[in-house]
Amino acid sequence: MMRYHGHQTPQQGFVLITGMIFLIVITLLALSTMGSTTLQERMTSNQRERFRSLQAADAALRDGERRLGQFATYPEAGRDHTYDPTPADTETNDTKIWRLWAEDAPLAGVEAGINGFLADAPWDDANQADEPEPITFHFYQADDVEAADLGLVALPRIYIEEVAFRADNLDPDTAARGSGATQYRVTGRAQGGNPGATSVTQSIYQKRY
Repeated sequence: MMRYHGHQTPQQGFVLITGMIFLIVITLLALSTMGSTTLQERMTSNQRERFRSLQAADAALRDGERRLGQFATYPEAGRDHTYDPTPADTETNDTKIWRLWAEDAPLAGVEAGINGFLADAPWDDANQADEPEPITFHFYQADDVEAADLGLVALPRIYIEEVAFRADNLDPDTAARGSGATQYRVTGRAQGGNPGATSVTQSIYQKRY
């Protein structure tokens, strides 16, 4: 009996190579997805810390405005003043003595205006060795509150400066009689859970005496 054998095409290793290619592609896709997820988590974390620092800086800013609001008579700039928190029965270790600065006085050695307050120097106690420190805002918490309890690197700080007197009109007699309002610049600064998440807020507060 005669037997005939058909021609067979070599298939050796083809399935293995194909499987390895698919495995490499799937691995690359998985690594790419993991990297994208990690990046998104970091972005979300940074955004959360920036928002936290912004809220803290804004709270400090409002506290500075409340300090100005308590004055019934004109407070002299360049001097220390006292502050009674509201409500009066609130437990607080908030700064009771604070300095009302002349315009740009806290910015000695740095750029004037908002850009100067973005620098670290005005907020560093070592740079204010001969002057009062910035006001520290404690959120009206108990005496044992720490910045870490609030998710912050440090408690927010505040500067309050007298900017100018604005007369009600251009009549020199009106300005001479003191008919107008005094303008103040209130600046709050806070850091979130990491030093890179720093927010500085600023307002112009106007008050008549």
